[in-house]
Amino acid sequence: MFDTATSVPARSAWLEGTLRAQEKECRDQLSKDILGTGRRDSTVLWKASSDEASCNCVSSVLDPSPSICIGLGNATTKVLRVSIDGSKPAPQVLKVDAHEEFRGHRGYVSCILSLTKLVITGSFDGTVCIWRVEDGLLMGISDHHQGPIHNLSFDMQSRSLFSVSSDKTLRCLDLNNGNSRVVCNNLGREIMCCMATPRPHYPNLPWAIYAGSEDGMIFGVDGDTGKKLIKFTGHTDIVQKLALLGAAGQMLSGCRDNSVRRWCLRSGSCLFTYTSHTGPVFDLIPIRSGSECLSASKDGTVQRWDIVTGLVQQTYHGHNGAIFGMCITPSPVGCKLVTAGRDRTLRVWQPLEECEFCVTRCIGSCPYVRQTVQRCLGCEVDLTASQGEHRRGCTEVPRPCQFAQFGCEEMLGGKDMVTHESLCDFRPMRCPNSILGCPHEAPAPNIPAHALCYNPRAPALVESERRGFQCGKEDAANGRL
Repeated sequence: MFDTATSVPARSAWLEGTLRAQEKECRDQLSKDILGTGRRDSTVLWKASSDEASCNCVSSVLDPSPSICIGLGNATTKVLRVSIDGSKPAPQVLKVDAHEEFRGHRGYVSCILSLTKLVITGSFDGTVCIWRVEDGLLMGISDHHQGPIHNLSFDMQSRSLFSVSSDKTLRCLDLNNGNSRVVCNNLGREIMCCMATPRPHYPNLPWAIYAGSEDGMIFGVDGDTGKKLIKFTGHTDIVQKLALLGAAGQMLSGCRDNSVRRWCLRSGSCLFTYTSHTGPVFDLIPIRSGSECLSASKDGTVQRWDIVTGLVQQTYHGHNGAIFGMCITPSPVGCKLVTAGRDRTLRVWQPLEECEFCVTRCIGSCPYVRQTVQRCLGCEVDLTASQGEHRRGCTEVPRPCQFAQFGCEEMLGGKDMVTHESLCDFRPMRCPNSILGCPHEAPAPNIPAHALCYNPRAPALVESERRGFQCGKEDAANGRL
C-alpha cells in the first residue's frame, strides 16, 4: 500500500530548465518561419517625388472623408492629405496661406496627430501647428519649445496636448484656452517620446504622463506638478515610441536597441521583451483589445505578435528601407493598415483574417467577418445563416477578466472565465478588519499590508482568507483581533 503521507517529489530544476528551453526553441523556430515568409501583397497608395526625402509620419483622418495625412521632411517640409481610396489625383497640401511660398513648417515634420476635424503636427523647427482638415487652414501655432519636437500625445478628456523636445522639456498645450506650460524640465536628458494617460477621477491620485529619453530611460511624471513618479530601466538606446495597454495597467515601449518591452505601470518592472526585429523599432500599435501588437522597424517589416508569448503571428514585407510610421484606418471590408517609410511610399494592407488590424476585437460586428468568416471565434458554430445574432449571444468568445483594471491579464471564454473570476487574485476584497469598522476594499495582494497598518496585531492574510473572505469575521467573533 502507498503511504498517503508521502508527497510526490517535484520536478528537478534541471528538468524544468530543459522543458522551458525546448518550449522557447520551438516558439523561436515558428517565429522564424513566419518571419521568413509573411505577406507581400500590399499596394502603393502614394509615392513622393524624387526630391522629397521620406515619409516621416502618418495618421488616419475620417472627417470629412477617409484619408491619410503624411508628414514629409528634408527637401520639402510639408504635410499632405491623400485619399485612402486613391481617387484624388492631386493630394491636398496643408499650408499656412495659399499666397505664401513656404508650406507651414520650416523643418523636418517629425510627428502627426489626428483629432476628428483637426490635424496637429510637430517639426524640427520647434513649432506645433494645428490645421483644419477640411481646407488645410492653419488654426494655431505654438513655438514655445527651444529645440526640435520629437513626439506628440493628446488627452481627449482634458483636451491637453503634450509635446517633447530636444530642449529637455515636456510641455502641455491646453486647447481650451491656448495656454502652454512646462510640465517637466528636470529630467536632464533629451526626451524623445511621450504618452498621456486619462486623468484619474479621484482628485488625490496623480495624473501620470510617461516620457522616453535618449538614453533608454522611461519616466512617469505628474501631469500637474511635474514630480517624478516612477522610473523604468532596461532599454539601452533611444526610446522611440510608447503605447498604453489601458485595461491591463501596462505599457509598451519601442526602442532603437531593436526591442519592444512590456512594462507594469504600477511596479515599473519589465514583464516581457520582444526581440524579433533586426533593426530599431520606430512605431507601435496595440491591436485586438491589447492581445497583440504591430511594430514597425528599420528592418523594413511590420510584425504582428502576441503580447504575452511574443510569438510572431504575421510579418508584412514591402518597403525598401525603414518604416517610420503606421496607422489603422476603417473601411467597408475591415480595418486597413497603412505604413510610411524611407522609400517615399505609402503602402496599404487589406485584412485577410478576422480583426487582423482591429484596435479592439470585434464581436459580431467586424466587417471582414460579415463578408468572409463563416465560423464563430469562440465555439466554431457554423455562421452561414445568421452570424451576427449568434456571436452577440455566444458565451464562448474570449473576453478580458472583469478585474483587468486591477492587473489581471487573463483572456478566457465561457465557464472557464466564470471559474477564473470567482478565484481571481486581483478581485477586490474587504479588509479583514471590516468588522471593526474599516471600509477599505482593494485587490487581494494589497490587503495584508493595509490590514497590518490598520491593526498592527492583525495576523498576515492566509490563503483561506484570500479565497473565502470570511476568516476575518470568524477571528473577530472569536476575539482573536
